[in-house]
Amino acid sequence: AAYVWVSSRYRKNRETDPESIRYGKRLTLVTSLGTLQFYLDRVVVASVLSLEALAIYSAGKMFQQAIAITWGALNQLYAPKLASRPVEEARHLTRATLPYVWALFGVLAVIVIAATPAIVRIVFGEEYESAIPVARLLTIAAVVAIPGAQLEVLFTSTGDEKRLYAHRITFATTQLLLVGGGAALFGLHGAVAGTTLGVLGV
Repeated sequence: AAYVWVSSRYRKNRETDPESIRYGKRLTLVTSLGTLQFYLDRVVVASVLSLEALAIYSAGKMFQQAIAITWGALNQLYAPKLASRPVEEARHLTRATLPYVWALFGVLAVIVIAATPAIVRIVFGEEYESAIPVARLLTIAAVVAIPGAQLEVLFTSTGDEKRLYAHRITFATTQLLLVGGGAALFGLHGAVAGTTLGVLGV
């Protein structure tokens, strides 16, 4: 219904921008690092530790993903506002909104952390109670990552590819190394700590 309404109300734009298409392809390439990282840390945990540890880690990560999905929805509103402004104005808007966005996700994290034990017991059962501290720490890590995520949106919206690539590659590489090293040295809690330290490092 929304598609029919919009199609009848607005004219179709047949214009193309070759440079925007090329930029989009480059963004797809660097963004794929995040997708790769999303799965690789699980592969590392399973390979270094066990499938049981992977199950606990994955259950904990679901709470982190809830924060990430919420951020993705906000990102869809945030990015066009930055892209429509001059670079300096976009930077100022990012700095000005950071405290409010961070506070919003801080409140959301407190709610998630408080509800974690009940959610784990209802959704996963008592066998997964060891996922509770994992879920809480990964939720905190997701909130700590918000400023970096906002900077990434700024770099993407203003076409600052050099900083975007440096940020994405550094983050992905650092986190995977810390997760692998933490898992090898300290087990599951080391892998979770590695995820958190990776966020703090970038």
